[in-house]
Amino acid sequence: VGKGRGRGRGRGRIVGAVGAGLGVAAVVVALALRHGSSGGTATGAATGAGAALVTTGPATGSTVSTGTTAPTIGTSPVVIEAFAFGGPAAGQGIPGPAQAAGVSAIDALAVGPGGVVVAADSTVVLVHDGTVSSAGRLDGPVGGLALAPDGAVYASTPAGVTRLAGGGASVLLAAADAGLGATPGPLATDGAGNLYLADNANHRIVRRAADGALSLVAGNGTAPARGSAPGEGQRAETVALGTVSGLAVDGKGNLLVADDEALTVRVVSRAGTITTLAGAGSTPVVGGGIPVADGTPGRNLAFATLGGLAVDGQGRAYVADRESGLVVRIGTDGTTTVVIARRAGARPADGVPPGASSLTEVDALAFDQRAGALYLQDGAAVRRITGLG
Repeated sequence: VGKGRGRGRGRGRIVGAVGAGLGVAAVVVALALRHGSSGGTATGAATGAGAALVTTGPATGSTVSTGTTAPTIGTSPVVIEAFAFGGPAAGQGIPGPAQAAGVSAIDALAVGPGGVVVAADSTVVLVHDGTVSSAGRLDGPVGGLALAPDGAVYASTPAGVTRLAGGGASVLLAAADAGLGATPGPLATDGAGNLYLADNANHRIVRRAADGALSLVAGNGTAPARGSAPGEGQRAETVALGTVSGLAVDGKGNLLVADDEALTVRVVSRAGTITTLAGAGSTPVVGGGIPVADGTPGRNLAFATLGGLAVDGQGRAYVADRESGLVVRIGTDGTTTVVIARRAGARPADGVPPGASSLTEVDALAFDQRAGALYLQDGAAVRRITGLG
């Protein structure tokens, strides 16, 4: 695949804020900034050309058991299974059978009608019907992936956002043209053709509309204190925003944000206000080696290191805590359920209930609404939890 050429198609720098007319999300995507390889944590005031933003206006905006007996939702048991990249040699087996292929690192995940897309070793790989194939290679680290309504793949890099489709690559949004920083962040799309991008170098989230117009969604250019949730109920574009590790759009058009600096999961409503879904509490998600109790309010949680974020068709959020080694689900009632955790002395078994398995290093997440399946990055492999509804 050739490198993208030409200029980004965004309309200049970011002015204004997001309009209220979001459509229902047709594709659910969740992605994560890979810890360590995609640039350091941004702190302090924003710098560079993208720091000076002007104008604001209207903005956008069944319990899983962890026991050893397979629970069911409807008629489907909840089971974790191997999905891709079980091969021993990095860079081998592409194209080929998914579980025989090998990569050294996974940067981001996204899922759509065409299959699961993975950014690994600066290569974007499509996993479909048990096989993997390369969708293109990019220069520099990939901060996030998203699927366009037409099936094209969007990937964020230090140079901006690249569009991969039909075996070719093109520049969708050039960082230099839009005043974006060089720290690539997660991406998300909605059903109206809008693309959301975390500009982590400048502590903000911007939206590229289907017509190419750019607008500010959240972040005032400064970073929050660690473990805080500033500006509750305020306009999202006036509130401090840290390092975004995950983005997702729910079926109502709300934008969910995992902030690895504030250690919170926040929601930007279609009306443009920001509230906290989980985090900034005092209850560790893992304490003394024991995961937090199911039913704990999400606002009580104290995350250690936030990774990926996904949302299902019922509006429930799935959140990965890298350091603690677990994935929790925050229900629409605001309470927590442990989906899977790293367990001392247990191996990451597949073909069993999540509670009978374990994790090594969890980060990126993506949810397939059609199949009721959660995809998760576990070290240099992708695993899948089915039967989640």
